[in-house]
Amino acid sequence: TTGEALVKVGEAWLGHGQYEKAIDAFDKGLAKGGLKIQDETNINKGKIQEIKNVINGDNSRGTIL
Repeated sequence: TTGEALVKVGEAWLGHGQYEKAIDAFDKGLAKGGLKIQDETNINKGKIQEIKNVINGDNSRGTIL
Protein backbone atom coordinates (compact mmCIF):
# COMPACT_ATOMS: atom_id res chain seq x y z
CA THR A 1 0.00 0.00 0.00
CA THR A 2 0.97 3.62 -0.38
CA GLY A 3 0.70 6.72 1.77
CA GLU A 4 -2.00 8.27 -0.44
CA ALA A 5 -4.81 7.72 2.11
CA LEU A 6 -2.78 9.38 4.86
CA VAL A 7 -2.11 12.38 2.62
CA LYS A 8 -5.85 12.67 1.91
CA VAL A 9 -6.48 12.64 5.66
CA GLY A 10 -3.88 15.39 6.01
CA GLU A 11 -5.63 17.45 3.35
CA ALA A 12 -8.90 17.09 5.27
CA TRP A 13 -7.21 18.21 8.50
CA LEU A 14 -5.68 21.16 6.63
CA GLY A 15 -9.11 22.17 5.36
CA HIS A 16 -10.39 22.21 8.93
CA GLY A 17 -7.49 24.29 10.23
CA GLN A 18 -6.03 21.39 12.24
CA TYR A 19 -2.46 22.11 11.17
CA GLU A 20 -0.53 19.85 13.56
CA LYS A 21 -2.76 16.89 12.70
CA ALA A 22 -2.34 17.68 9.00
CA ILE A 23 1.46 17.76 9.25
CA ASP A 24 1.44 14.47 11.17
CA ALA A 25 -0.69 12.79 8.50
CA PHE A 26 1.44 14.26 5.68
CA ASP A 27 4.65 13.06 7.35
CA LYS A 28 3.24 9.57 7.81
CA GLY A 29 2.06 9.49 4.20
CA LEU A 30 5.43 10.66 2.92
CA ALA A 31 7.22 8.08 5.06
CA LYS A 32 5.01 5.29 3.75
CA GLY A 33 5.91 6.31 0.20
CA GLY A 34 4.45 5.54 -3.20
CA LEU A 35 2.86 8.96 -3.52
CA LYS A 36 1.78 10.36 -6.86
CA ILE A 37 1.50 13.81 -5.30
CA GLN A 38 4.67 14.01 -3.20
CA ASP A 39 5.52 17.53 -4.39
CA GLU A 40 2.02 18.78 -3.59
CA THR A 41 2.24 17.22 -0.14
CA ASN A 42 5.48 19.07 0.57
CA ILE A 43 3.93 22.31 -0.73
CA ASN A 44 1.00 21.85 1.66
CA LYS A 45 3.44 21.37 4.54
CA GLY A 46 5.12 24.64 3.54
CA LYS A 47 1.75 26.41 3.44
CA ILE A 48 1.02 25.21 6.95
CA GLN A 49 4.35 26.57 8.18
CA GLU A 50 3.63 29.95 6.59
CA ILE A 51 0.17 30.04 8.18
CA LYS A 52 1.68 29.19 11.56
CA ASN A 53 4.27 31.95 11.10
CA VAL A 54 1.54 34.50 10.40
CA ILE A 55 -0.51 33.32 13.38
CA ASN A 56 2.56 33.56 15.62
CA GLY A 57 3.41 37.05 14.35
CA ASP A 58 6.52 36.00 12.40
CA ASN A 59 5.66 37.48 9.05
CA SER A 60 9.22 38.38 8.08
CA ARG A 61 9.21 36.10 5.02
CA GLY A 62 5.88 37.30 3.67
CA THR A 63 2.70 35.34 3.42
CA ILE A 64 0.94 33.07 1.02
CA LEU A 65 -2.47 34.48 1.94
